[in-house]
Amino acid sequence: MDWVEIVIGFVGGGMVSMLTIPSVVKRSKAEARAVELDNLQKAVEGWKELADERQEANHDRDSRIKELNEKIDSLYEQIGVLRADRDAKIEENTTLKVKIATDEVKLCMVRGCASREPQSGY
Repeated sequence: MDWVEIVIGFVGGGMVSMLTIPSVVKRSKAEARAVELDNLQKAVEGWKELADERQEANHDRDSRIKELNEKIDSLYEQIGVLRADRDAKIEENTTLKVKIATDEVKLCMVRGCASREPQSGY
């Protein structure tokens, strides 16, 4: 009877294990899938944070570029004003030099005389 009990025990134990092992395997697969999805969710959140940081950095860079472009434009406007002033001063200076030259030609070195030096007809 010992062998018969042993065989019945194996067969009975095998049937019990056949009934319980698939549910344990299903449970472990579900737990593994849950862990995998949790890890995937954490990875997605990490990438989203990186993308948000990159987008914020790009926005900051773009606003800084816009600010610098506006500053450059204002400097070019100032350069234009300064060039116009310089050109006006050069023109005024040239006009004064011409006036000085004509006055020197008209100038009589001898004051109060009828003959002018140099003779210019004035």
